[in-house]
Amino acid sequence: MDHAAPLSETMLASAPLSQATSPWAVSLALLVVVPDDADPAPWIQARAALPVGECSVILAYPRDHAAPERDPACVAVCSAHGASIFHLWEAAIGQSSGAYIAVLDARCPPTAAWLGGARRAIAEGVPAFFGPVTFRQDGDSQAIVEYLLEYGQFARPIGAGMDEVPGNNLVFRRDLLHAKDLRDHQFHKVFFVGRLQQQGQAPVYRDDVEVIYGKRYRRRHYLRRRLAHGRTYAALRSAGKSAGYRFWRAVSSPVLPLLRLMRIANSLRGKPSLQAALLRRPVYALAAETAWSLGECAGYLTGKPGDPAYLD
Repeated sequence: MDHAAPLSETMLASAPLSQATSPWAVSLALLVVVPDDADPAPWIQARAALPVGECSVILAYPRDHAAPERDPACVAVCSAHGASIFHLWEAAIGQSSGAYIAVLDARCPPTAAWLGGARRAIAEGVPAFFGPVTFRQDGDSQAIVEYLLEYGQFARPIGAGMDEVPGNNLVFRRDLLHAKDLRDHQFHKVFFVGRLQQQGQAPVYRDDVEVIYGKRYRRRHYLRRRLAHGRTYAALRSAGKSAGYRFWRAVSSPVLPLLRLMRIANSLRGKPSLQAALLRRPVYALAAETAWSLGECAGYLTGKPGDPAYLD
């Protein structure tokens, strides 16, 4: 099993767009994180619609795993630095060579139109773009609340001026990556996208690049997952900051759950069925947001990230 090495400046600058003679002369690398319970087959099948040299799939597993058979454009890697999803992204980027990179999740498969939509965006020269994340599971009120807390703003209709980007449906030009975007053998979409926005290169919304949310968690695991993500976010955000900054961020964290829930509810305007779903499980929604805030508080106070086993 090959372990991904840290990226160099040369790797980040490979495959310049100016060499392309057609959209698919610029290869697209699909980076698909594959947790233990996930099936990457839909992404592999989507890639099979194109010649091997035009699109590749990098499957990032939290532990050693054999590459899928009968697909020479599909490679399996695992991170040598732990099971964190952020380590897996970096490992997959290190094994890719496409001029465009797609950040994806095996538990959020593409619609039939995804590849065509990505092709059109690339043909138009869009440097970075993202698409909707749709919920299509019926009868599972817990799963839909989890979806709404993290991806509800990416459900159609999506309003103008969206300044957030889903972590499981983002495509960008490889040369937008800088070495500083991969710190400690990790890739963090939030900070990468934040830098692009500051530089006037914010990813744009493309309605035809759609994935289907299919994540399922046990309740206790989900709450611990939110705690770990909140702690990791705070630890990274406060790295190098003063003790005073970290203290005030920590003491303000416990008041944020209600504010975040209000923001989520506001993002669901014009989506009455989703608003109703959130209102059916308010206690669980508040518990999940409280877990995130407690994690943030711990991250600011200690400067240490959450348990990587829950960063999926």
